[in-house]
Amino acid sequence: MSAVNGRVHSLDALRGLLALGVALYHLTSWTRFFGYETHASSAMTLVGVGAVQAFFVLSGFSFYHAYPDESFLDGPSITRFHLRRIARIAPLYYVAMVANALLQTGYGAPASWTKLAENLTLLFGASHPNHSFLMGGWSIGIEVVFYLVFPFVADYTRSWSRVALVTVALVLLAAPWTFSWVPEATGFDRFHAYVAVPNHFFAFFFGAAIARSRRGTRYRLPMPLYVAFVTAFTSVWLASTDVFVDHSEATFGLRRVESIVALTLVVAATAFYEVTWSANRFIASRLGEISYGLYLIHPLVWFALGKPMHERELAPLTTVSTTLVVTTALAVLSYHLIERPVLRAVGRRLGAPRHHGPTSGPSG
Repeated sequence: MSAVNGRVHSLDALRGLLALGVALYHLTSWTRFFGYETHASSAMTLVGVGAVQAFFVLSGFSFYHAYPDESFLDGPSITRFHLRRIARIAPLYYVAMVANALLQTGYGAPASWTKLAENLTLLFGASHPNHSFLMGGWSIGIEVVFYLVFPFVADYTRSWSRVALVTVALVLLAAPWTFSWVPEATGFDRFHAYVAVPNHFFAFFFGAAIARSRRGTRYRLPMPLYVAFVTAFTSVWLASTDVFVDHSEATFGLRRVESIVALTLVVAATAFYEVTWSANRFIASRLGEISYGLYLIHPLVWFALGKPMHERELAPLTTVSTTLVVTTALAVLSYHLIERPVLRAVGRRLGAPRHHGPTSGPSG
């Protein structure tokens, strides 16, 4: 069992940019870079919150693109599939867990033996995504639940009609969270409600529909049209938002619907755009490689470096840029010293696919 389709370099680049968007959202929020209660801060919130939704769409695309006709009905195939996914996400996750504990950041769920077991097995999403020890780890928990489900639903959802049926059912399942349960919750309970797995699972099948569409046609967007479409669409989406103070307001209601629609269309357009120049492919691949590091490491660098700089009242631009530079450097080191060596070792044992893994969420 191996990935049968090559990587989509345009989505590699998008994955890196989305991870950068999450980091920028957090850093600009923590430093009040765009002020308080401004249009720019509200737009940045939409980017940060929406980027994680886009990761789920990317994950759905990645597996239906990489394994379009694969059968996982035998035990060894499922085992090899999951070993590859664990090899991709676990090493850096464990390193970040240790760093988070040593730094005593206070991020993540309170420690307990049960939660430690959930984090070591990466199965915390099956109980509650907020059982992650890491800030932002909740999305990794939801990704792992999708990894667990995918081999069992892959065969059923090969046809357009079944993809559509599953997608509609999951959208309806998420509706109570989007329009009732999340907005009705108060305080941190609102975020607990938001990260529930059923509130996000439909996004993976948006990605499945994009992968099926791409496979069914040879048409690809020319670069001018692609750039014009993405620029115009994101500009209209962000410019049309009103100002809001509570960032959780981006997680429910029409704001959330608009963000999901906008970013799903961006993912779709990017999937239909081919990066042709070798130099651009190189840059796109590098962005994809460090996306997981950018996502997991930036809160740790903020706590160790950015927050003390902010407390010394350094300029927000200095604090944000320094934190991003250090985060990027550590993400590059993480990929080359931790993530890629483990992937290669596991690949040699299992029979390496054509590339390290399909374009996916922040975990790659």
